[in-house]
Amino acid sequence: MSYLSKLQLCESTSGALGGHVSIDKCLSVWHSVGKAIKTQLGANKGVRLPLLGNFSLTASGKTAFTAATELLRNYRLKTPGCAAAGNFRSVPSTTRRCRS
Repeated sequence: MSYLSKLQLCESTSGALGGHVSIDKCLSVWHSVGKAIKTQLGANKGVRLPLLGNFSLTASGKTAFTAATELLRNYRLKTPGCAAAGNFRSVPSTTRRCRS
């Protein structure tokens, strides 16, 4: 499996928007979203990003990410198991729940 870097993702996003948004602006937004998610998790609140997934905390306080069903379906992703800090595999919410 190959991965896109943040820069590649932002280049692709800028191109998809017809170049109306600079790569630097895309990177700025990406970093801001990350900071906002970190702040919300620090306040014991989850974050739902439609079409991407949910960032939340397990009962033991570990960070977890659950990919949106649409993301998994659209990109034909299959990833069993539970997401937790250091183990960011995606789990469709309809498959099984993570246990703490």
